[in-house]
Amino acid sequence: GSGIIFLLGGWPFLDISKHWAKSYIEQLYAQKIVSGKTATSFAPNDNLTRAELTKIALNSFGYTVSGSITEKPFSDVEVDDWFAAYVSKAKATGILEGYTDGTFQPNQAINRAEALKILIEAAAIDTTGYTASFLDTESDAWYAPYIAYSKSKGIVEGYATEIYTAVEIEGAELVPVSEIYSFNRYLYEGLSGEDVTNLQKVLNSLGFYQVDFTDEFDKNTTNALIQYQLSKQLIWHESNYGAGYLGQQTRSFLEAELIPQVTYEKQTKYYFKPGQSITRAEIAKIAVKIMEEQ
Repeated sequence: GSGIIFLLGGWPFLDISKHWAKSYIEQLYAQKIVSGKTATSFAPNDNLTRAELTKIALNSFGYTVSGSITEKPFSDVEVDDWFAAYVSKAKATGILEGYTDGTFQPNQAINRAEALKILIEAAAIDTTGYTASFLDTESDAWYAPYIAYSKSKGIVEGYATEIYTAVEIEGAELVPVSEIYSFNRYLYEGLSGEDVTNLQKVLNSLGFYQVDFTDEFDKNTTNALIQYQLSKQLIWHESNYGAGYLGQQTRSFLEAELIPQVTYEKQTKYYFKPGQSITRAEIAKIAVKIMEEQ
């Protein structure tokens, strides 16, 4: 009895009770800006389509949308599509433009940069003069002003990653790798761990690994190791497990290399990942924070 009353009169979504975006989702739901995937599920971690985001953007910032339209706004949006009136309004007000081929691609998952632009344009916010950026955002990219504004206002924070910068110890002599690092297992793409990071550090000292250190044996690690193997004319044989693998033969060569003694300064850097699909929970947070700026 009481449980049913709560569902009907309170918060209906059973899948957000412990979710980090719970308060943002509830705020938008209370204002009738968002609805669930089902009567009791919001699906906070699902991706959002371009059509869904357009509706949320217009609902968030008080646009009046007619119930029907008579002219297709884009070649792939029919007048009787559920989202047609929202897309038509957003196009007419300059919030969105679609693609150069005349399509809108309403059912395509929207990425983080596109979503940010549409929400900020819908809010009619002036992004002029903001210059903040992330490691993976270019200052001349079309999305740069939206990201700059959003980062400056604390609307988006980005994804944290630890960056290690090697600093040579002044006056220290070169020492064999084996005196600093040891590798006690075969390493290959797909593995992770501190020994993978150590491998990247060694390859970096030798000039073969040029990107940020991680604990993941990824494509960058594989490619750097292959370049090292080629430089030493290390060919494949059974004990080496092939190019790009840290097997017995390659490990013997690597551990005998002389490298500088270094310390590593750790900094936390942030990526925005503009081309990554955005989730329903992330949109809820961003929409609420932009509304608070108005």
